[in-house]
Amino acid sequence: MRFRRTTILFDVDGTLIDSAADLQAAFNKLLTAVAHDPITREEMMPLLKGHASDLVSGAFALRGETLSKDALEKKVKLFRQYYEYPETQLTAPYAGVMETLTALREAGLRLVVCSNKPKASAVRTLTMTGLDDYFEFVAGGDSFGGTKKPEAEHVLKTLEAVGAAPEESVLVGDTDVDIEGARNAGIPHVFCSYGYSTLPLDELGVEVVIHEFSELLDVLRTLD
Repeated sequence: MRFRRTTILFDVDGTLIDSAADLQAAFNKLLTAVAHDPITREEMMPLLKGHASDLVSGAFALRGETLSKDALEKKVKLFRQYYEYPETQLTAPYAGVMETLTALREAGLRLVVCSNKPKASAVRTLTMTGLDDYFEFVAGGDSFGGTKKPEAEHVLKTLEAVGAAPEESVLVGDTDVDIEGARNAGIPHVFCSYGYSTLPLDELGVEVVIHEFSELLDVLRTLD
């Protein structure tokens, strides 16, 4: 069966790779340095759909501290250092990711990253996990003048960068930010239920769901 959607946009964290343990470690370095209690995984997960500044301010808010603008900028810089250069690298691809990406590429599909992470951080993460060679282009949250998902411009600029049309594309992601970004850009989405979203599926209004990454190839064959 031929694929109707031949350009596949991917989110990174919570979709291709599980980085939660390294993110939690980075949060806790920040928090414990100023005598706050460490953050639990359960507390952290609802924060992971935001931008770095949202993550850091949210973590400190959970401990009753509101950061000033200057303090937040400094904490975000430290957070990125702790996360991108961890003492112990725990981030890894989800089960079936490499095999499925190989199958998608062999089927002639174009694989592109559409992330809100800074591009350098996204590329570094993909390289560390052995996924960088699968993708022809990586768009980060700083690639197009600061526009990010769920803004349509971020998704559409990513497609424009690789010469792909919305009607031949689909976005694969794990949060409401990805779903809204796809909708705003006028393309379908595939939702990864194993990722970081803490919202019930019926609240998200998802169109297509996969519970394991290995299901993606068959799902893509069914999209109009």
